[in-house]
Amino acid sequence: ECEQCNLFPICDPIKLGVYSYDFIFKQVDRRVFFKRGEVVFHQGDPANSIYALSSGTLKLSMNENNGKADESDRLSLIDFRFAGELVGLSSLTDDVYSYSAYALEDSYLCEILKDQIDGIADTIPEVQKRVITMQNQELKQMQTTMMLMMGRKTSQEKVVSFILMLMLRFRRQGLTETQIVLPMTRIEIGDYLGLTKETVIRILQYLQNKNIIHIQGKVLNVIDKKALEQIV
Repeated sequence: ECEQCNLFPICDPIKLGVYSYDFIFKQVDRRVFFKRGEVVFHQGDPANSIYALSSGTLKLSMNENNGKADESDRLSLIDFRFAGELVGLSSLTDDVYSYSAYALEDSYLCEILKDQIDGIADTIPEVQKRVITMQNQELKQMQTTMMLMMGRKTSQEKVVSFILMLMLRFRRQGLTETQIVLPMTRIEIGDYLGLTKETVIRILQYLQNKNIIHIQGKVLNVIDKKALEQIV
């Protein structure tokens, strides 16, 4: 639902006196579709748009050369994006994207051009306020994610922090936090956490044996949230 989307502060009709204007919403393309594996944008591409993920999942990667990757580059998986979350928000202040975004599964995104936001925000103060609110929300989420993930020394702490981070982000989007769909592979989780696939599988199996979580296919059910919090 649009109300659970982080782009909603921009799309929501703006009231000016007795009138209500929905001109921003008309400039949002809600039918941008990416198949699994397709690139939404490359690191170093001109940053022209902000995207909101309406369905599906993206992974964000960065390469050391700070530009478009080639076969010799080592890509670092830096984050994931889930339904309702924003991608490319830094385009409001940057000329190029600082990372690449790939569709982990078939995904729909809403797109709004940076120039459209800038032009209207210069004219309507309420739009400018909403842009600032949107940026603050994104910054707060990034800070919370960093606090959860930083300082975790053991492999088990890293995996558990990852689960808690997903729970937090799902809850913020109005979704059930105790049932998490994992569209990413164990290899991708390991790349994100700096662990091997085998280590991730072993820790998830340990947590399941302790009846803290239950995994069936790509669905992870949290049985004992307090036990997860105690580990970290």
